[in-house]
Amino acid sequence: MHTLLQQLGRDIVKKESLKDPGKRQFIWDTKEISNVLGDEDTVRYWKNSRHKLDTFTSSWKEDIQISKSAFQGMKNLLFLVLDSDNVISEGLSCLPNKLRLIEWRRCPLTFLPSNFSGKFLVELTMTETKLEKLWDEIKPLQRLKRMVLSNSWYLKEIPDLSNATSLEELDLHGCESLLELTSTIGNATKLKRCKLSDCFLLKELPSSMGRLINLQELDLTSTGLKELEKLSSCSRLKILDLSWTLIWEVPSSIRSNWSCFNMSGCINLEEFPNVPDSIEELVLCKTSIEEIPPWIENLSHLRKLIMYGCKNLKKISPNISKLENLEFLGLGKKDEREHDTSDFGKLKHVSEAVIEWEGPGPKRSWTLISDFKVHYILPRCLPTTKKALSLCLGSYGLKTTPDCITRLSGPIKLDVRDCTLLEALGPLPNSLLSIDAEYRYHLKSIDSSFQSSNSCLNFAGCVSLNQNAKELIYTSDCKYALLPGKEVPAHFPHQAASGSLTINLTPRPLPSSLRFKACILLSKFRKFRDDTLLMGGVSCHVMGKHNGFTVQYGSNQHHMPCKYKGYADHLYIFEDSFCLNQDCPEAEDATLSELVFEFICHGKSWKVKGCGVRLLVPDDVDVYNSDGVVDEDDSDDDGESTLVLVEEVPAHFTYQATSHSLTINQTPQPLPPSLRFKACILLSRRIINYLEDVSWRLGYLFDDDYVEDEKLLMRVSCWFRSKQNGLTVQYGSYMRDTPYLYGSDDFLYTFEDYICLDQDLPEAAEEATFSKLVFEFKVFYKKWEVKACGVQLLEDDEVGEGDNDGVQEDIKVDVDKNQEGEKSRRGDDGETRSTKRVRFSLP
Repeated sequence: MHTLLQQLGRDIVKKESLKDPGKRQFIWDTKEISNVLGDEDTVRYWKNSRHKLDTFTSSWKEDIQISKSAFQGMKNLLFLVLDSDNVISEGLSCLPNKLRLIEWRRCPLTFLPSNFSGKFLVELTMTETKLEKLWDEIKPLQRLKRMVLSNSWYLKEIPDLSNATSLEELDLHGCESLLELTSTIGNATKLKRCKLSDCFLLKELPSSMGRLINLQELDLTSTGLKELEKLSSCSRLKILDLSWTLIWEVPSSIRSNWSCFNMSGCINLEEFPNVPDSIEELVLCKTSIEEIPPWIENLSHLRKLIMYGCKNLKKISPNISKLENLEFLGLGKKDEREHDTSDFGKLKHVSEAVIEWEGPGPKRSWTLISDFKVHYILPRCLPTTKKALSLCLGSYGLKTTPDCITRLSGPIKLDVRDCTLLEALGPLPNSLLSIDAEYRYHLKSIDSSFQSSNSCLNFAGCVSLNQNAKELIYTSDCKYALLPGKEVPAHFPHQAASGSLTINLTPRPLPSSLRFKACILLSKFRKFRDDTLLMGGVSCHVMGKHNGFTVQYGSNQHHMPCKYKGYADHLYIFEDSFCLNQDCPEAEDATLSELVFEFICHGKSWKVKGCGVRLLVPDDVDVYNSDGVVDEDDSDDDGESTLVLVEEVPAHFTYQATSHSLTINQTPQPLPPSLRFKACILLSRRIINYLEDVSWRLGYLFDDDYVEDEKLLMRVSCWFRSKQNGLTVQYGSYMRDTPYLYGSDDFLYTFEDYICLDQDLPEAAEEATFSKLVFEFKVFYKKWEVKACGVQLLEDDEVGEGDNDGVQEDIKVDVDKNQEGEKSRRGDDGETRSTKRVRFSLP
């Protein structure tokens, strides 16, 4: 009831008799109750009244004086609630027989009046009393449902319960003088909860306990019991607490469909108890158990297993990881109070792992808390059968993340913020989309890679990261990354020492979209008491020049992933994209000559100190034919060759060189009949002298025929040789035509080809071995050169259009197929090759 509503009711009752509280229906004030119960005249007034006596007063320090005949005239009294520390009474001659509720804490009486019938009594709650017994006679307690006599330290026996056939709860907790239970307890067949904890002198249960067929909860903590055979017929028992008893085994005869079982403190228990498969919660702290057996996998309903303070525990079966419904696992040799994980900074011996599972309904989780070494306990207990959403690790002394986490199915988030001394991130699950290592000052290395372009990497405050780890973060495809840094890395070729960056481009057709990777250097310039790096985010604004006019592409907001309270400069790296032609209906005729990026920090004390941009290939690469016109009717390229504006050879070309020549050393092996490969060359424009550069630019601007003639002169050749049986063998040179390239940007030219290796040694092909391959690439136009190159060896069943991530050392090809393909390829003349379609794109 709301306090205001309660006060309103009291005010209404008080108006019944402002001066004489004895004439009111309800009394709640301690002083008024004392006056009424101690005044014989007022007691006579109550004789024919029907009242409820209640006290909720705060006047605890005042005495309540109750006369011996205080309740003699209150025949219609139904509820008696007294809650005061200072009730003074010499005894009671009677209690109203119609009482339904007696709630009297710290009752000073040693027994209740013998003439009280209890016929209508439903609840009897008398805690912390001086009662030695209630009464001697057998009472008609058919309506009694609840009897609570907890912490009645002087109580030696409970009343006869022959007629208590409706009793559902019996609480005798802390009745330290109780010697035995009445044998008539077996008549209380509706009893569901029985609490006998801390009844130290209780040595034995009556045999009639077996008749309690509805008993569901039984607490025998800290009793003197040694055996449980008398509970064999309690078939509905769900919760059984035997903690701190002398019991050393669980008889199979009493096993029922238990859900919760506690044997903490049973120092005589040396073997894992033989509990039923229905068990859901099992607590075995401070026992002498030495092993968690393999058959634990049979406990398929187990949700919690807690075994703190088990100093003899030495062996843990890996089958514990097969418990699909397990939610909490606490294992350790130290006491439970030493496993409080609320502050890992103070726990140098405890580790925690928390997994959140994917699935319908509310989120479910799995938690491990243990003082065993992480690299021992986690591989044994880590569940791998369900799909995980996240993994949170916490350990003061953990130096490297355990390899076993790669066995998890599908986690997308890893949180190691509570790994205080973490120095290295080991192998990580490929499915990860988020890593939070905030404030891990000791973290130095990352021995994994980040596979997804949606990865979110938070390394704020990780000031010890080595250069390899930083380079890995710089070059990873990720949604965003945050890490300490003093300057924008060289991976971002376009840089500025402020929040604004302009990129001048050679005029080119306007692409449909722009995708880029940005890096901004954040520096703290002002100190606030509660300031953090959660600065309201960073906005990115992009503009461009179309046919000489400035066009706004829009602005995107990027929110910071953490709250960093330090002062070190940080790098925030993210990917973004903009549509370039949405406001330009004449996009087909538009040209792009300039891009402007502006980065703004919205925090109070942080500013953008510098920025960098790396342009990326857009998803919608435009396809052109040999005449430079979009071929909409035939846009399915065969993948034979591509030409893309970028700045370096991609990493998946395993063999690379920073010149036009590339050597691949092989372990000597039998000579295959042919070799298939995918090549990538980085074409860079070189200026011979100033006059020649001016002449080229004038021809490009004013002479249409000059541009057309240039297209016919751009050719790339690939020349091969190898070592066979120690001798150098040359295979010749193959020529490829490409459209002429304009401007000063670098381009990547990618193509597939193959060569026949045994064409000049038909008689020695079976015995020949080769140990080296040499590729040389040349461009036949004086204004361009090969700046770098890369090769990826292919197997004959690999599809040329796909991405080829592996490098094969043993090259196996079908001889007939390649020889036939060789004839076909050589039959192509220069004119046919010039019509091969290539791809252009803005970086």
